[in-house]
Amino acid sequence: MLEKLKEIIVMYADIAPEEITAESGIRRDLALNSLVLMNLIVEIEDRFNVEIPEDAAMEFETVGDVVAFLEKAKG
Repeated sequence: MLEKLKEIIVMYADIAPEEITAESGIRRDLALNSLVLMNLIVEIEDRFNVEIPEDAAMEFETVGDVVAFLEKAKG
């Protein structure tokens, strides 16, 4: 799941996929502002066929947080 997520992240962040880890901070390391982050969330929802509530999205601090949410949502 992390690899698929990396493919999406590189479309929105100026970072090489091999530099993205589960510990990468969404705002700190990927330098995504709120607008770009919301666009990223919409793309993730489309690709993974899940709904991510806005309050949950705002709580994501690391890429690992997103992976954990997706794994739980996909059950």
